[in-house]
Amino acid sequence: MADNTELNVGSGGNTLATVALAFGGDDPVHFEIVGGTILSGSEGSWSQTLIVGGAGAVGAGVQRITLASDDPAVALLTTIDSDTDAIKAAVELLDNAVSGNGYNITQFAGAAVPIGGGVEATALRVTLANDSTGTLTVDTTGTSGLEVVQDTAADLNCTEASAADIKTAVELLDNAVSGAGYNITQFAGAAVPIGAGVEATALRVTVATDSTGTLTVDTTGTSGLEVVQATAADLNCTEASAVAIKTAVEIIDDWDESDRAKVNPIVGQAGIAAGAGAVGVTVARTTLASDDPLVAKTPALGTAVMAASAPSTIATDDTQFGAIGAVADMDGSLHAQLSYLNDNVNDTHVLVDQLAAVASWAASTDASGITQESDNVPAHTGTTSLSIDKTGTATTEASYGKALAATVNGSVLAGDAVVTYYVRHASWTNIATVFVRLGTDASNYMEYAIDPADFSTSLWTSIAIPLHEGIQTGSGLNLAAVDYAAFGITTTASGNTPADVFFNTLELHSISGIELTVSSDVSASVVRVSKVGSNANQNVTTGAGSVSSGTQRTTLASNDPAVVSLATIDNTVVVLGTATYSAESTSGNVMGAVRNDDLAPLGDTDNKIVPLQTDSQGALYVNDAAAEPNQASGVATEPVNDIIAAVAGKKILVTGLFLLATTTTTNSVFIDNVDNNLLGNASSPVPLSMDADGDTIPGIQLAYNKAGWFKTDTVNEAVTLNLSVSQDIIWSITWIETD
Repeated sequence: MADNTELNVGSGGNTLATVALAFGGDDPVHFEIVGGTILSGSEGSWSQTLIVGGAGAVGAGVQRITLASDDPAVALLTTIDSDTDAIKAAVELLDNAVSGNGYNITQFAGAAVPIGGGVEATALRVTLANDSTGTLTVDTTGTSGLEVVQDTAADLNCTEASAADIKTAVELLDNAVSGAGYNITQFAGAAVPIGAGVEATALRVTVATDSTGTLTVDTTGTSGLEVVQATAADLNCTEASAVAIKTAVEIIDDWDESDRAKVNPIVGQAGIAAGAGAVGVTVARTTLASDDPLVAKTPALGTAVMAASAPSTIATDDTQFGAIGAVADMDGSLHAQLSYLNDNVNDTHVLVDQLAAVASWAASTDASGITQESDNVPAHTGTTSLSIDKTGTATTEASYGKALAATVNGSVLAGDAVVTYYVRHASWTNIATVFVRLGTDASNYMEYAIDPADFSTSLWTSIAIPLHEGIQTGSGLNLAAVDYAAFGITTTASGNTPADVFFNTLELHSISGIELTVSSDVSASVVRVSKVGSNANQNVTTGAGSVSSGTQRTTLASNDPAVVSLATIDNTVVVLGTATYSAESTSGNVMGAVRNDDLAPLGDTDNKIVPLQTDSQGALYVNDAAAEPNQASGVATEPVNDIIAAVAGKKILVTGLFLLATTTTTNSVFIDNVDNNLLGNASSPVPLSMDADGDTIPGIQLAYNKAGWFKTDTVNEAVTLNLSVSQDIIWSITWIETD
């Protein structure tokens, strides 16, 4: 893959300004987010923690959320809060009575259970049933065991004949033992009187004379407790103290919705917050019961927002920004955090195999070295991945395949479903394709391969290939019953043996659309878009190059400086022949030239592109750009006079000429270059004289002409002034040397 850009403020990277990317249409868009973090700290000392996904414990990478004040769950939580105290009190009473695996009986009919030695009057009276079939066991290990004295067997109530009955009765007694206690179900043949009832069926007890316990008497009935005493000193509760007790009891009696019991369910806080509002130190933390209707609705809500198999996890604390309700987050709000939002909106995905454990995978002919890697996986796909080596040279393929432990049903996916997986390698040189296979078995499958030439090296690349673009072998793929999976590589030649090619997380996705909004500058994380396009699923091309299927189409903002420049280029300066130039309003393209006061060759050979040139006044050179102007003058006296000498390799272009006769004798003149006449000729010369009657002209003046008046037809030839008589002719000439 081509290079990515690091978005990392303060470290030489780039900053991605707030941007919203919206994609729509019938074609799916595949957008991969490799990595996301939670930012904490302060200016100059920021730190970041990768966002974690899926169910699990609270951690630094778990985002925090809060329920909206009008969320139905808030009303339910308020109701739960109002019922919590009463439920708690009742459960604590029940919990206090439980000891080990049994119920701890501390009283019988209001009196403490008589334990240890004591008088008969306080003992619990029991009797053996006359029809008992159990067994009575007597401990005779001590010095005072069971002693039976009799004269004859007839004097004994227990004879050998009745021993079996006694055994049966004792066994029944043994059956009454429950755990570490004794399960009493009857007293004197009647059921144990439990709860409210009449006196006739109540169990009669007496208080020990040395009792230090407390006697509780129910005085709610018509026959309460009557205390008779000689003096008030005989009572712990006197008339004086009863007034204070009465006042306290009346306060308790008056507790209602307008005057509640003032208790502190949250340690260190006076009361709890009621009604809708923000999370705070007086807001109680609760959890929903597993059979709560809201819990049943949560999976459906998760499916509507993100993948059903990867619902969001709500954090119960906020280790990234501080305790919930105690410290404000970066936006100034007090709230919990959402730990993980799935990659794709409206995306249902089915996990085929995590590609994270080596068990059951079978190697192809040239593959070996399958290894579980614990430190080379994308942040949101688990904790391990698999790497393979190609060690053989018999084929170009190295792969591993297996029968899945459970059939994968992908029939819920829409028609635009894709196969996704991750790959990573230090160098993609000599690797022709990476691929995965899905099907029924090793002879019937669809292969989803891609050329990794554009993949980044040493970075995880997410691959997404439409289901219908697979290459079929045998009967192909039954999406409702995927029983086989394989993954591997092919090389450009059988002799190539790359090692440590990593694979991770093979899934099926159904993507109906993606809308991603970056709500603030991305400055502490890296966002990499590796693929764009519809079914073509092309790698994004970067850097200079030709337009291809991976080239993204963009439009310039209306206030982009380039738009202004393009508008200027597009604006025609004038309409030739009709428009008038105005320095204030005329705009558009300007054609310029290079000032070159001393002309010199610009191109070293023919066919070179060179600029137009001007002199110091801005006049455009239209002659040979390599030539410099030349001038000479003199008086011709001979019939043949070379006024310009021959120049090796150059022709002579005459740009100006002046001839003037000095006598009244007519002198017929012409100019040539030996084999070619340039101005006149021997048959038609130009007559010059100072004739007073005006029959002839005294001279010739050809003003400066950049294009030249005449030119020698061959290089290396002189320009000659020919006279008909030996009379002086004054001359002056300008020229340039040209090719």
